[in-house]
Amino acid sequence: YWQAMTLLDTIVSSKRYAPKMKELFAEMSRAGKTYLAPLLGPVLRTTWDQLESDWREHCRNTYGAK
Repeated sequence: YWQAMTLLDTIVSSKRYAPKMKELFAEMSRAGKTYLAPLLGPVLRTTWDQLESDWREHCRNTYGAK
């Protein structure tokens, strides 16, 4: 669960992703699932690699993770 929570924290805290939260949740609601992969490009305008990089940086900066 810690990975999901820190990923959500990354998205909510990010200047890049936070403005897309409303659309992200609307699309998840419409689809009836929280599967993020099909929403990366169309909604978050990112890739898995970029999101993972942003997540790792957020964790390092927020939680002091190495």
